[in-house]
Amino acid sequence: MDDTFFATDEENRPEGQVLEAKCRARFLKGSAWKFRRVLWQIRNRTYRDALIMLEFMPWRACRPVLCALRSAAANAMNHYNMDKSRLYVYQCRADRGPYSKRMRPVSKGQAHPYRRRSTHLTIVVREMTDAEMAAAPSNLRRSEGEGQVVMQVSTTDSSLGICSGLAHEEGAQELLIDSAQEKTARRTRQLLLAARLAFFFSHGLLIVCASVALGWETNTSWWQIFSPAWLGDALCVVLVILSWFGSCPYIHLCLQERQARLGDNNPSILTDILPDIFMGVLSLVYLILALVAEILLCRYLDELRASQRAARTPTACATARLTGFTGVEKHRGSMPLGPSAPRPGFGQFLILVSLLTCCRGVCISTSGELFSCLGAGALGSSVLGLLLPDGPFSTSAWVLFLPWLAAVLALELCSSLRLQRLRAVLCREEVILRMAEQVILFVVLLSLLAIIFEVSAFVQLGAVHAGAAGVTLGSGVCALALLRGRMAVTENRFGALSERLLIADIRGEVNPSSMRSSVISGVGAEVPLANASMASHM
Repeated sequence: MDDTFFATDEENRPEGQVLEAKCRARFLKGSAWKFRRVLWQIRNRTYRDALIMLEFMPWRACRPVLCALRSAAANAMNHYNMDKSRLYVYQCRADRGPYSKRMRPVSKGQAHPYRRRSTHLTIVVREMTDAEMAAAPSNLRRSEGEGQVVMQVSTTDSSLGICSGLAHEEGAQELLIDSAQEKTARRTRQLLLAARLAFFFSHGLLIVCASVALGWETNTSWWQIFSPAWLGDALCVVLVILSWFGSCPYIHLCLQERQARLGDNNPSILTDILPDIFMGVLSLVYLILALVAEILLCRYLDELRASQRAARTPTACATARLTGFTGVEKHRGSMPLGPSAPRPGFGQFLILVSLLTCCRGVCISTSGELFSCLGAGALGSSVLGLLLPDGPFSTSAWVLFLPWLAAVLALELCSSLRLQRLRAVLCREEVILRMAEQVILFVVLLSLLAIIFEVSAFVQLGAVHAGAAGVTLGSGVCALALLRGRMAVTENRFGALSERLLIADIRGEVNPSSMRSSVISGVGAEVPLANASMASHM
């Protein structure tokens, strides 16, 4: 496809001259008459109406015409800073191209000649003036007081109104339905996000189970207590492996089209999808290390519980009175492995997993504060756990919760600052979700304080109260995972926050009412397009 631009630069063109952008596609397969019956339908129509009609008309020639129209609109936006919402098809024609002679075998050994025709397609778009926008038959008007463009569906175009507002393009919503392969463009990132949320949710359930077992002194084995975390790890491994192949249909389509990306809203396979696949491979390594660390931790805690039970037997108590030793030692060779002895590799694996989490938060800005704070908290607890001489169930074990207390406090501050910075570009649902996140983080902070007071020797709240605080802590972690998932769904519906911030920075001011209302009904659609003009100048 050969794209051609004409008209001089804006500062050199004569006064009154209208800028035009043209796309010329040559040597397309098909007769010119088959293209002309498509062009008759879109001539003098707005860009959005033409997109809808080309998407749903049944003719094979609609696809090349659609590609040429989008190319012309991209030329107008990138080279002349035109607004796509104001474009219309000024001129379109299909000229005859060269043809090749072929023979078709028929009955009685005969051969009938036929011609394979080709077509040269030319589409010219212009930008409508304010007067033309007011008188345009495209049913686009400005809503009063909202700064939005509202799609009004007439009786003649009611069959096309149901498909409006189904895809986004450059800050506006382009009325075009993606193909089945294009719908898989973001599947890799979505599966990785689902794996991350499943990891947090399962470990929140682990905290709940451990708090119930310790607070109410049940006889549940540690291997049973850790089962939610291991089920979550197994689910995460499956999701991570599926993420490697989630966007393969879209990648195959891009390779067929010999392009790095298709459309203005789809991600690039070089800068978006392939880095996500690489992060998926690293995530699998991270999950394996985390699973090994959890198994070693579970083994350590189970042996610790068994040694404590053995120390309470009558034989052990009599031996302790005779020898003056209050603990129980297990000998493997010549190395004592009592409750206070560290387990080889247990702390090292935890430190390695914590360092990987911190590196993820530092190197990647997406959810960077979450990973940085959690990694720092896990790293601090792991180092302090190795330094404690009496094990995690001693009276000095309350220091293990101090790094997590600092991590949750840092998350609370980061969440508050992020809400203040993004409040102008967030919709009402996103604001409510982020405020709920701050409330849950505050509850988690209070739960950690209650656990620290219980474990320490200063205040004794009782095991039941500490168990209730632990259940509240684990429930808060699960609720945070669910809130993060809902935030991701809402952001996918309203657009990425980075794009909205970029538009707001270019514009210099943001109209919150234009960002906080988007109603899509079955017949018509109210589409927020207040920032579409600024997106076209990017």
